[in-house]
Amino acid sequence: MKISVCIDIGTQTTKVVEIEHKLKPQLLNAFTFPTPLLISHQGSIAKQIDSEVFFKEISRHIPFAKLKACKLGVSIPLHLITIMPLLLPRMGKKEVITAAVAEAKRKMIPATSPHHIFESFVLGERMVGKVPKLEVTAVRTEKNYIQEIVGLFKGMGVIPSAITPACCSVANLLPKD
Repeated sequence: MKISVCIDIGTQTTKVVEIEHKLKPQLLNAFTFPTPLLISHQGSIAKQIDSEVFFKEISRHIPFAKLKACKLGVSIPLHLITIMPLLLPRMGKKEVITAAVAEAKRKMIPATSPHHIFESFVLGERMVGKVPKLEVTAVRTEKNYIQEIVGLFKGMGVIPSAITPACCSVANLLPKD
């Protein structure tokens, strides 16, 4: 029995779903709780998550042993990503990834910085004036957010299987068939 847990950490609430993979994916559990953000010294809300409260809330619904054994997906909030569609000449998979990232770094606004990381994937092939082109999507996100999420879960001995944009979290965890 394969189980996936998908977590969407929002600025107000955190949403969690637990899915069991049988013949068809089956929702086992779904719940929300207020995102436990830390309070800074000046009394304003910081953007860091209180990991102790965060995992206590999750473990009220999903036992920690079960969480460690399942496939875990965490969403990236949409305001932290920039997506760019690209048309590239046909080439090998490694070359497409390199070309997509180079093109995205050159064209994305605001300009990229060392704090950005990129991912790309091929959507398909399209004919443009009798020339076959690859439709590619390049995604840029904040490296600091990814490191914060990995650190949050690593501190509890859990490593996410996927950290993806919110709209793709469940789809990236489900089997291809």
